[in-house]
Amino acid sequence: MKLAEPTFPKTSAFPIFTDAEVRSLQNVAFLRQRSSQRPMDDCLDEVAKESGFRSWLDVQRAQSFTRQLEVKMEGGLCMLVERAQVTPEKIRHFQQMPLLWELRKRDVVLWWRSVEDRRGCHLAGGELRRKSRREIYVDVPRDYMGLRYVGPDPLPSPDNVLLWTQERGYLYPEIAWLRGKCLNPEVLYFIEEYA
Repeated sequence: MKLAEPTFPKTSAFPIFTDAEVRSLQNVAFLRQRSSQRPMDDCLDEVAKESGFRSWLDVQRAQSFTRQLEVKMEGGLCMLVERAQVTPEKIRHFQQMPLLWELRKRDVVLWWRSVEDRRGCHLAGGELRRKSRREIYVDVPRDYMGLRYVGPDPLPSPDNVLLWTQERGYLYPEIAWLRGKCLNPEVLYFIEEYA
């Protein structure tokens, strides 16, 4: 029996690149164009190359790819679950979404910080220490699987997701998003308090 069918690439030729990141690059290119009087296309390509792309066209492709993933996420229920808990039966109505955590890096980091706080990692002098963002970005895709619900049942209400998953025999989500909004109280608390 196969696990949930992946409908999203495990890795993309294009990174997750949001509209805000594209606007930021456009602003840099615009300032260069004004100061150097060069064509805007040349400045856009130059800024794109400095950001790791081959050309401005690749920036636009990455932006388009990210928008497509966002549309999928905003139309349903997405969650991160522990890979160790995954069985074909428990994810029967889900599709794998490997790049899910990259779309919501901020939520994932805040969720991870709340987990560390519950474990006592914030205590000075303890053996446990906080992970760096880089370590989180390595550990999350290795230990957790991104899933998107595609089953026949209607989506739950925001306050009913855990009960809804339990009643249907699905995995408990470590962190969940319904129609693009994070549902974890710890993350919402961190956003309100620290953002």
